Amino acid sequence: MAKNMSRSSVREHIFKIVFGYDFHKVPEDCDLIICNYLDTAKNVNDEIIEFSEDDKNYIVVKVNNIVSKIDDIDEKIEALSNKWKIERIAKAELAILRLAVYEILYDADIPDGVAVNEALELAHKYGDESAHLSTEFFLMSLRKKQRTIEAFSEWKIIKKYIPCWSLIHLLNDL
Repeated sequence: MAKNMSRSSVREHIFKIVFGYDFHKVPEDCDLIICNYLDTAKNVNDEIIEFSEDDKNYIVVKVNNIVSKIDDIDEKIEALSNKWKIERIAKAELAILRLAVYEILYDADIPDGVAVNEALELAHKYGDESAHLSTEFFLMSLRKKQRTIEAFSEWKIIKKYIPCWSLIHLLNDL
């Protein structure tokens, strides 16, 4: 029985599947793409990789979740990429960004910092020489925007429960 892989290794396999999915773009084929990958993935020694059941389940769920939200993820990527169309972004970098954006926005189990660091590792390994810089810039912009939205949401909650004149007094006391 195969032992569980590190989360970094599993994430790398998820990246490869998301990268491959971009060439098919048929959500109905996603399970077939995943199964084919899991059955044929090889290591550096050209040996078939044996995935544990936990790793297989994690990969299947995460890839399906990314694919189900891919239009929303792509919209966010395009909005933060200085008006570049998705088609202009290198396929490897796009797959890395899709995975990282999914983890930052939708996967509460993955801390944002981990998602960013893992994306940078993948960009170093699979992107061109400047991929890690553009990936880092993009993900930092996304995190900044998320923090701004969260702060604004908290402000709206505070404002709802504390009258405006009380807020002015509280802010003046700071």
